[in-house]
Amino acid sequence: MDERLYGDPAAQERFVACLPEGFAVSFGAADGSMTFTYPPIEGERSDVELMQVYAGWDATLADCAARAVGEG
Repeated sequence: MDERLYGDPAAQERFVACLPEGFAVSFGAADGSMTFTYPPIEGERSDVELMQVYAGWDATLADCAARAVGEG
């Protein structure tokens, strides 16, 4: 994740506002860490389908991070 998010509360707010419904993130005040909660996955999925879902979620997080720091 883009390190510029860690020390910039305004960028953090933009990042959180960009996330689609079902995502959640919390920022660790002391160590600058981020914890993500992804939307629930409905129904059974194959391993390949799960990998595709997670890849899409990771792309969403990266896009929102870029937008939050002014690159998107």
